[in-house]
Amino acid sequence: MGLDYRDGSDSDNDGLTDKEEIEKYKTDPLKESTAGDLYTDGYKVKKKMDLFSACEYTGKILFKKNRCREVKLEADEPSDLNAVIDDYTSRYSLECYGINKIYKGYWMYNYGGTVKIDLTSILKKNDIDYDDIKVWVIQGAFVVNGLSELEKCGYKRDGSVITLEYDFEKNNEYYIYLTENKKISIGGALSTTAETSGTGFIYGFPVIEQLFGKGMHVDYSKMETKKKSKSLAKHSVNYCNAYLGSKIKYSDKEKVKEKSKFSVNLKSKIFSLLLPVFEYNPREGENFFNYIFSYMPYSDSGYDIGAVPPYSNEREDDKVESSVEGFNIYGDELPFQNFESEIGEGGNCVGIAHLTSYLYNRKKFPSSGAYKCKVNGKKKKIKWNLKKDPENKTLMDAGLYDYKNSLFVDEHSGNGTNYLNRKLSKGEKQFKKMVGCYWTKGNKKINLNDYANTNGRRDNYTMIEKMVDYLDRGKIVDVYMLMKAGYGHAVNVYKYEYLDDNELTFYVYDSNLPQDKRPGFELNFSICALQVKKMEYPNGEEKFEYLYYPLKGRDNIKYMASSNQGLMSTNAIVILDENWNVVR
Repeated sequence: MGLDYRDGSDSDNDGLTDKEEIEKYKTDPLKESTAGDLYTDGYKVKKKMDLFSACEYTGKILFKKNRCREVKLEADEPSDLNAVIDDYTSRYSLECYGINKIYKGYWMYNYGGTVKIDLTSILKKNDIDYDDIKVWVIQGAFVVNGLSELEKCGYKRDGSVITLEYDFEKNNEYYIYLTENKKISIGGALSTTAETSGTGFIYGFPVIEQLFGKGMHVDYSKMETKKKSKSLAKHSVNYCNAYLGSKIKYSDKEKVKEKSKFSVNLKSKIFSLLLPVFEYNPREGENFFNYIFSYMPYSDSGYDIGAVPPYSNEREDDKVESSVEGFNIYGDELPFQNFESEIGEGGNCVGIAHLTSYLYNRKKFPSSGAYKCKVNGKKKKIKWNLKKDPENKTLMDAGLYDYKNSLFVDEHSGNGTNYLNRKLSKGEKQFKKMVGCYWTKGNKKINLNDYANTNGRRDNYTMIEKMVDYLDRGKIVDVYMLMKAGYGHAVNVYKYEYLDDNELTFYVYDSNLPQDKRPGFELNFSICALQVKKMEYPNGEEKFEYLYYPLKGRDNIKYMASSNQGLMSTNAIVILDENWNVVR
């Protein structure tokens, strides 16, 4: 029914638990004010007011967190008074959408009412007229270049004030942009917002399917291998059967068809533009129109940690200076590419991240150790001992430069190949075993499934405050994240910077992008950045959303981690110290 399922829940944040509202007061557990006025049900109980009679609000209606005077809000319910409006004109660029000029940009959160904007100062400052402006809305905590969908927003004008024609929902985040008058074609929108990895598209008539066994269809995109295409098709069919009550079989070629990626994405885009009321959202459940006709896109995800993206092994010469205080990405990173091995067959990022934080935080490292690892499908006790390298006894020895330059991996591994024993020195073989052992141990200690959030659930902001405190003490942390492609990835965070009171950027050492560079690829920022935004709830709770999307380009969408509902259906982020203790 939409209620929070946890004990003691207060789904509408009105100060009364769902149990109290249902069993004691007979009020609506999903409505802050059952009577529809500006007093919460909890406030009325405390003041012994009539819960079912609308009362005129006697106080002055203030929007204390509206920091933009030209934005006019109207309070339809108590939570609207907590609306957050911030000026984000200079925060993001829309050039990838063909828009060069932004006259004004706002970030809005915790508001579901009417939005009016007085254009007087905007028109005067830019010497433009009303016809020169177009209004766009983007839903989500961040604007992700090339991925966030710009929705054209109509408006009504009364003098210099425009009233936006958009159904804003509370507890969601929106960006509102007033830009130069530009058009975005369907083709252009498709190129910036559609999935480029495997995509399924489900559509048809659920009632006819359930009554006569006909009506539903599944299209799935052709992928690079038959095995992946088959897996995508089966998952898409299972999704269709689970949510829309169909009984389609994967073998039914009349209903399940392989199409080109462009064809599947184009159909999905056209449906969303022309038939928005028929889109089925599993989180929200079916609406009336879904019984007649339904459609929904599908993309699959998994949870394995440690994949290596298919990047080139070529590197530029190592730099020797850094402007970053404390942790130095040219001296403290292990600046070689994340590599595969017989132990970490998908990549050893967990081992590299752990090794990095241990080295930097503890200023020492044991020269030997052992752990049970799976090698070629069989469990073995792997022992490593750097004392076997006659020149280098520990990783802190100055002479151990061979582990601190790109040649260590680049000379012995290629794109998509294991880091094999051939051509390795004795010390390099032991180093590879050590990283593999820590990859195995880290994966065993931290299971991302245990930290997964779905249906828009968010983590508590105290988790970020603890990470900031740890960094303030001169330490670096490990961060494990579920990536959009389905695998997990481990990185190090070594610095932070506040953009405003609600948003901050963490600096990231990513072993897939050593020293923040990879020839042929461009970073979205000047550094690998993990963005975090604080979300303040009406009941005082503070949660956060995050986005890690370091590389530009549509092909890199899978190399992204996010808690934003519009970007990933499932998210997981875990913060650890150098001993794998979870910071939570």
